[in-house]
Amino acid sequence: MLPTVGADALHPDALQQEELLLLGVLRDQDHEVLTDTLEAIWKEFAGRLAVWLLEETALAEVTDCFAITGTPTFLLLHRGVELERHLGRADASTLAAFIRRHAPFSHLASP
Repeated sequence: MLPTVGADALHPDALQQEELLLLGVLRDQDHEVLTDTLEAIWKEFAGRLAVWLLEETALAEVTDCFAITGTPTFLLLHRGVELERHLGRADASTLAAFIRRHAPFSHLASP
């Protein structure tokens, strides 16, 4: 099952432990469809990419921390440092292409 995290999981020490992370920042109106999209990404990149869904209760804190101006936003992080972001809705194939385009190649090799 796709991990759902609160603001405490986004502490710099916790983020640095994730080699490569896709963080989904969503609001209620996007939640159902985009949760399915994130589930598909989580399965496709299992063992190569951590995928977290942010709890809506942590939205305000995280939008300030990462300067997010709208949702949905998908952040691709490497050891807590933002590599790139995708703004707006995306299906699984669009997000997979985004990840392949911006992630360090060595991290996408099969586990």
